[in-house]
Amino acid sequence: MSALRATAIIIFLFFSGYSAFGTGKIPLPEFTGLASSFGEYRGSRLHAGIDFRCGEREGVPVTAVHAGRIVRLRASRYGYGKNLYIQGSSGRIEVYAHLSSFENKSLQLEDLLAEARRTAGRRYPIDFMLPEGRQPAVLADQVIGFTGKTGSGGVHLHFEIRSDFVTAINPVPFVAGIEKDHYAPVFKSLVFIPSTPGALANGLPLPLEVPLTAGPDGLYCAPSPVHLTEGSFRLLANITDRGISPVNLMGAKSLFATIDGRPFFMLDFNSFDLSESDFGIIYDTFRTDYKNYYYNLTLPDNCNHNGCIDFSQDSLEFLSEPNRLVIMASDFFENHATAEIFFSETRPDSACFTGITEFCDRFLIVPDEFPRSGEGDFVQGNGWQWLIPH
Repeated sequence: MSALRATAIIIFLFFSGYSAFGTGKIPLPEFTGLASSFGEYRGSRLHAGIDFRCGEREGVPVTAVHAGRIVRLRASRYGYGKNLYIQGSSGRIEVYAHLSSFENKSLQLEDLLAEARRTAGRRYPIDFMLPEGRQPAVLADQVIGFTGKTGSGGVHLHFEIRSDFVTAINPVPFVAGIEKDHYAPVFKSLVFIPSTPGALANGLPLPLEVPLTAGPDGLYCAPSPVHLTEGSFRLLANITDRGISPVNLMGAKSLFATIDGRPFFMLDFNSFDLSESDFGIIYDTFRTDYKNYYYNLTLPDNCNHNGCIDFSQDSLEFLSEPNRLVIMASDFFENHATAEIFFSETRPDSACFTGITEFCDRFLIVPDEFPRSGEGDFVQGNGWQWLIPH
């Protein structure tokens, strides 16, 4: 009987309660779209803010979303480039990055940067924490700098809100004027990865990526049920969000999954600690890129009853057969999408596996189109052997 260990129920919950401390205007003269969302995977980190498009134009005035004092100026050839920090009366900090220049006419920020460079004896990198008494006060909607492409990436404005210097908060609820899109997240595929010896997904001891397509009712489904043998399996979901523009695909804000109606997984991007490396837990870093966001629905390391789908004798019984996995995804503007996939436990000696021409004892003979490194070779993997045909 198919089963799920009690310890398989895992919650990745990045939520911190907060209330908006204002509804400041967007930091640009007009809203032309977002290029990136909060929490996206960025190679070795999570994206700590949102990226505003500016029509690829340098020199567009950037204004403060909320009033406060400028407490930090930074300049680097890499990363955030020229950026500044504004701290409001609430203690929260706003970060504006990739600027071509700071406002100097009324705030003298370029003069302060030049002073910091003279003191440091170099142009880059500069990280100037302004002392009290030298922190320029700014009003909401006051010009503080100009768009650019300093650091990494093309011309855009990176904007963050932090509760302190190390905790990033989803900035969307704090900024009025961000145009809400009406495009729901898109489910591309679901990946079953055998993680214990003898575990097979549709007859093979290799990752099985199942494409998901939307039906007339908008529900994403797999073409057929997935057959799993006894053992443990990791789960990944490939989900993207196009937002207003189809050019840049963004990540989802929240995910919630159930198996046979039982909560199995939750992710909610409202805040995260910049000092922690959670990206390897949230995303499958091997498969994720800027067009595909593979979310770990189970723990990525060792698996061993810590979040895997697990078929074993001492597991809790599922409520049904086949088992029903439902995943709900939301973007940052509360557009929703749902995917449904059925899977069941199948005996290893069953002949119903997809894509296999013959199954004999501990040997699998796979079709010609199966990826292979050599002809007529036995390949060992995950406790099984399979023969690559000539």
